[in-house]
Amino acid sequence: MDIIFQRDKDNPHFDSETNIIACAKDGIIECAVSALSIVNTVYVAKKYNMQPDDVKSALSQLTECVEFVDVKGKDASDILKSSDWKDYEDGIQYSSAANYGADYILTRNCKDFKPSDITICTPSEFIATMDSKE
Repeated sequence: MDIIFQRDKDNPHFDSETNIIACAKDGIIECAVSALSIVNTVYVAKKYNMQPDDVKSALSQLTECVEFVDVKGKDASDILKSSDWKDYEDGIQYSSAANYGADYILTRNCKDFKPSDITICTPSEFIATMDSKE
């Protein structure tokens, strides 16, 4: 959402977020976004007074370098029953990432992903990980 809405350009992760998308576009990394994030982005766009066609256009551009990952009904049901996930949306995001086979979940909200067995990090931490592998 930060990139689509160009929000919080002063946040410490904005440059890392744009670098991650650039790396995905260049084929350096594989990047996926949950379909739930797409739905949330379209919904939040109203808050930013963004025109629906502009949001759709920006999201369509993402499809050039980012795969959209499905949310499965069974996972949605399982997360409802789980006591591990305090935040339902985070649990769904985790399920999408797990089904995809993700190595990382990138978020500014790492603390809410404690039940995850996937590595959780901020976009800036991920870039630092990439830089250390070079």
